[in-house]
Amino acid sequence: MRIPEHIIDQIKATVNIVDVVSEFVQLQKRGQNFVGLCPFHKENTPSFSVSLERGMYKCFGCGKGGNVFSFVQEMKHLDFPSAVRDIAKNFHIPIPEETVADPSGEIARSESAFRALHTAMTFYQNFLLSESGLQFKTYLINRSITEDSVQKFSIGAAPDEWNSLLRDLTDKGFSKNHLLDAGLIVVKDGGGAYDRFRSRVMFPVKDSYSRVVGFSARTLSTDKTQAKYINSPQSLVYNKSKVLFGLDIAKRAIAENRNALIVEGQVDVVMMHQVGFHNTVGTSGTALSENHIGLLRKHADKITLIFDADDAGQNAMTKAIEVCLAGGFEVYCVKLPSGSDPDSLIRNGGLQTLKDLVAKAMSWIRYRTSQLIDQGKLNDSHDKSKALHTMLDWIATSPDKLRHPFLLTELAQTFEIDVALLQSHFYPYHPNLREKKSMLGERWLHPEDIAPLSPPPPVILPAEALLLRIGIIVEHSLEMLLHQFRIDKHNLWSIAGQNIFDSLNRASDEQHDITSYMLHDSELSQVEREVVTNLSKPFEKVSPMWESHFDVEMPVLDYVRPCREALTRIDLRRIEFEKSQARFQIRDAVDYDEQRRSLIEYNQHDQRHADFLNAYHNYATSKLWLPAGTQSES
Repeated sequence: MRIPEHIIDQIKATVNIVDVVSEFVQLQKRGQNFVGLCPFHKENTPSFSVSLERGMYKCFGCGKGGNVFSFVQEMKHLDFPSAVRDIAKNFHIPIPEETVADPSGEIARSESAFRALHTAMTFYQNFLLSESGLQFKTYLINRSITEDSVQKFSIGAAPDEWNSLLRDLTDKGFSKNHLLDAGLIVVKDGGGAYDRFRSRVMFPVKDSYSRVVGFSARTLSTDKTQAKYINSPQSLVYNKSKVLFGLDIAKRAIAENRNALIVEGQVDVVMMHQVGFHNTVGTSGTALSENHIGLLRKHADKITLIFDADDAGQNAMTKAIEVCLAGGFEVYCVKLPSGSDPDSLIRNGGLQTLKDLVAKAMSWIRYRTSQLIDQGKLNDSHDKSKALHTMLDWIATSPDKLRHPFLLTELAQTFEIDVALLQSHFYPYHPNLREKKSMLGERWLHPEDIAPLSPPPPVILPAEALLLRIGIIVEHSLEMLLHQFRIDKHNLWSIAGQNIFDSLNRASDEQHDITSYMLHDSELSQVEREVVTNLSKPFEKVSPMWESHFDVEMPVLDYVRPCREALTRIDLRRIEFEKSQARFQIRDAVDYDEQRRSLIEYNQHDQRHADFLNAYHNYATSKLWLPAGTQSES
């Protein structure tokens, strides 16, 4: 269902942002704005400002900002449509939904599956609370799971009958196909059906929006031939590699700590929450995947892995480290006592031990080194070299290039070797690390002979920020950029800059309120929308009182010159990058001829850079950013 655009505009025009923010922040009037302590980071002096006139908020401490929709998204961890609906509900604004075409019927089937799963959860909860559910209640008590936890995680139980759920849901109007889509029944070859889950404790698996997508069912039987856990199958609404158990409950605590604790099982999650680790989620018995950590990206910067202490758990943790690093997270590991898991450690009186281990969680480098020592795999130089190459590969997968030097330093300290030696084997722009010799003329060319790389750029370059800010704020400036300067998004350097330029074009085409459009443009990431917030601040202007009181002629603001200079600076950055790439080609050359060709290419880039710098002093009339042979009107 899509929310009509005119309803979004109505909400923006109707809702007082100060009223919404005041539910979470104690605001005080200061001048035309309202100020308070920022809800997004800890501070003692108010740096969070809300403008009633503009309908915007901005924290000058952590940099977060936006409109009423982005505020509710951040505070309640909702997507944009959910935030709109939440605000509309609180302010009694009806939303007439537009019908989405569903030619395959898949959307309707999914909605029916969601309803069936929610109804099944209620059925299992009611059975647990009935007299027939006594043995299951006793099991939960023996596992030290409290009534509060049972309610918090919607835990229930399935009767020891073949079709009790099937009968109940059929009586409520669900068809056999609905229950099959939900994974709640098994259909026999002859067409008959029976309940998938029988005589088990039921843990509902919910997505981040608290919708039941499946179940994990634990048997009470001690029969070794029975699986301890059985789980819902993959379905229209359930993909186990895209759901983290407990995320719907834990996401607020994760966002507050910027740290997600990841364990393996459902009971581990329940017990961790029960003793105060409210930022815990579980993988539900499957390997941690790229999709899993993608769910955590907007809530956390750090991941702490707490897997079982058996061989299977430790192997899973090793694989999880690599996935988390590639996802851009800071990764820490908790090494539990032999033979334990979080649940058993807590129940057996080891809560303080667990708290100490979590508080002093090891960096993944220390953990992996300790693990290899325990396995006897760091006994000689060959083993150590192999381990170093593997960990260098892992570091290279981290998208945060600024973190690489710190990780290399820690790795060098852990293995007690010279950090410069590691750096000489590490090429940030080459994920497949390798050592190569290279030769120029009659002598060997070492990495020290080549100038260091330029640091990776920020989200957007300052020159891009100036250009985009003019385009957003100054009237008719986008037409100037498109027609007078003849630029498109490819003139910008960064991906974020190009995306924001695209959004600016869309906003200009679709509506007059450019800033508001861009701030909830679904094509932009959260980081890019925060950049837009910063760019939307008006330029300082000289008061017109000067002209009337002091009889001075006010200068006409010239935006052509700064645009021309910004474009030239961006192209300078592009040339510098090409030079750095040429340096790598020299360093990676496998023979004399290849290195000679790379050196010639480097010199050409260097000469172009020098020529560009000379021409840059005449940027007021230059058009260096234009393709060769292009004519531009001034």
